[in-house]
Amino acid sequence: MPLTLTMTIRRSLKTGASGTAVFRLLSDIARSASFFPKIETISDLGSNTWRFETERIGIGSYTILQLSVISRYQFDKEQGIISWAPAGAAEHLKVEGHWEILQHPDGCHILLTAQGTHEINLPEFMKNLLAPLIRLEAEILVNCFLDNLKKKLEEEKS
Repeated sequence: MPLTLTMTIRRSLKTGASGTAVFRLLSDIARSASFFPKIETISDLGSNTWRFETERIGIGSYTILQLSVISRYQFDKEQGIISWAPAGAAEHLKVEGHWEILQHPDGCHILLTAQGTHEINLPEFMKNLLAPLIRLEAEILVNCFLDNLKKKLEEEKS
């Protein structure tokens, strides 16, 4: 029986970069996704739809996780919102969410809200051990991604 993992992530980030610069970076899907750790391939499928595949995550020769995400994006520059929703086959990680970019006089505040669901076939005895580790790994990757984005935005601001 597969293990269904569901995670919701809410993060905020402040930067001195302008809302226009932030929107430009985040709406360039290939460029912004390249800041996410352990992304192996980024593929433009057309119609604002992208596939991302991660490196293999495992222990020794046993692959615990190798994710494939297919998402369709929508862009609302006027409102400062970039959103995405699942678009693809059932075997993929399903991720939906949005960026919200709030302009302030000294830069902007960026809000990330995302939820992902994935079924993983694991032996029963491994589920209780690996589920918390997979969640922890996801948290670490998202935090690193946001740190990478902030660093890039601050570099471009200078």
